[in-house]
Amino acid sequence: MGAYIVNRLWTGLITLFLVTFLVFGLLNLLPGDIVGTLMGDQGYTQAEANKIRHELGLDKPIATRYVLWVGALSHGDFGQSLVNGRPVSKIIRTSFPVSIELAFIALIISSAVGIPFGVYSAIRQDAWDDYAARLVSIVGYSTPAFWLGTVVIVFPAIWWGWVPPLFFVHIEDDPIGNLGFMIVPALVLAAGAAARNARLTRSQVLETLREDYVRTARAKGITGVSLISRHVLRNALLPVITQLGGSVIFLISGAVVVETIFSIPGIGTTLLSAIQHRDYPVISGVDLVIAVLVIGSHILIDLSYKIADPRVTY
Repeated sequence: MGAYIVNRLWTGLITLFLVTFLVFGLLNLLPGDIVGTLMGDQGYTQAEANKIRHELGLDKPIATRYVLWVGALSHGDFGQSLVNGRPVSKIIRTSFPVSIELAFIALIISSAVGIPFGVYSAIRQDAWDDYAARLVSIVGYSTPAFWLGTVVIVFPAIWWGWVPPLFFVHIEDDPIGNLGFMIVPALVLAAGAAARNARLTRSQVLETLREDYVRTARAKGITGVSLISRHVLRNALLPVITQLGGSVIFLISGAVVVETIFSIPGIGTTLLSAIQHRDYPVISGVDLVIAVLVIGSHILIDLSYKIADPRVTY
């Protein structure tokens, strides 16, 4: 198992290197830069714009800038924002925990709702409640987060005069108030992931119920909860666990929209603002941290297989 972990960490480092190359290269190949944005907003002359580009180092070749950026990353320096001069690491430390909290709450909700939902639907195959559960999961899976978030804000305000809390409270200042603020955005973010978990769990449980060892267990008189928990779930949940790793990407990307709708000062709003202002160091730093999170979550998911099924080896 130790060799497996070392191998995964090594491939993770290679993946991170490719991420830095692609992110930096693609960003700098786009037409325009932050100076062009400032020229439109503040009316700089071309000479002043060239001076600003020189001060920011934007007049250097892309390869030179990439080598300097990777060299700074090796020392933990993400650079400084081109907009306000703040260190990118400080911007990430301020906004990323908010998004992690939102995604974590959404992941718990989607797992706690979607997996039992899928198991129940499989047990009740072709019954009316199975059809109802499948319909709900299809609707949840196909509903965009931005539309659902807008509906949650607008329609309750029109019908009942109620709107969810829209003033963010940090968890260290007021844990209860923070949870009250986060729960509605987390529910919106979790809706699609819960539907995906339910559909995959249902299909995997149905497939497992048809296995020979399950029929043998039934012949021995094992039924009900004991059959599902001891003989079905451990084998059916491995693909679901794999999907939970993919849900991290789904939730982080969905957080960009949800945070904008609910005015959450997380990594989503930070990334959106950086894209609008062509703030390349912030965009690159945020993308790199997200890549580390995704790679790390997939490694942890792979290591958790043995917990679900002791027969798994590495």
